[in-house]
Amino acid sequence: MKFLDQAKIYLKSGDGGRGCVSFRREKYIPKGGPDGGDGGNGGSVIFEADNNLRTLMDFKYKRVYKAESGQDGMRRKRFGKKGQDLIIHVPVGTLIIDKETGLLMKDMKLVDSYLGLLLIYIGIGVPQNTFFLRNFFLGLPKELEEAVIIDGGNRWQIYWKMVLPLSKPALGTFAILAYSNVWDEFLIALTMIKTPEKRTLPIALRLFQGQNLNNWGLIFAASLIAVVPILLIYIVMQKKLIHGGAMDGMLKG
Repeated sequence: MKFLDQAKIYLKSGDGGRGCVSFRREKYIPKGGPDGGDGGNGGSVIFEADNNLRTLMDFKYKRVYKAESGQDGMRRKRFGKKGQDLIIHVPVGTLIIDKETGLLMKDMKLVDSYLGLLLIYIGIGVPQNTFFLRNFFLGLPKELEEAVIIDGGNRWQIYWKMVLPLSKPALGTFAILAYSNVWDEFLIALTMIKTPEKRTLPIALRLFQGQNLNNWGLIFAASLIAVVPILLIYIVMQKKLIHGGAMDGMLKG
């Protein structure tokens, strides 16, 4: 059997599906509003270590790999199907290097660092929050935007004087949700952080509980420390959230 220990391949994740531009049109509903769905996410390219492989010979005959693209969105707020992930099997111990940078994730010092952990949280949280905020922005009254334009305002003034002030409650809500999700996250932090001194609070709390199984006083005290930051942020932000709810009722009334 021939042995090949180095190969150059070309990878591309699946393209995201296109969103559907559609408006609801039904009898007795003159202003149904937009009802187009978002396109599905493209599939990812995933490398999986295989104990049965000993060589990279398969990559000599196939060099281009592309994951499946997402399906386009459809009417009636139907989202497109996510593209299927492409799984590539490689021998155990294979190193994958970006040709342009020549760096591994380890070389960029992102493993066992708060920066690497933060980048993962941002990559997961930003698309999710953007998706929910989009629905909030679509619900803003078009009459207010038209009023700003009639008064001689431009797009920047519409955003700064109308959209941003009305969005403060939504932004505050998602800030609290994003912070609480990151603060309580366990699995990713356990995988990325290896140094004991750098462990995040949920991991440290779980280890602390294991070391003090019968000391419920210390366990409850440690749990309270973990909850206090979330409570403080909520107390600080609750006035804006209540004010935003009142404004929302005023606009819809």
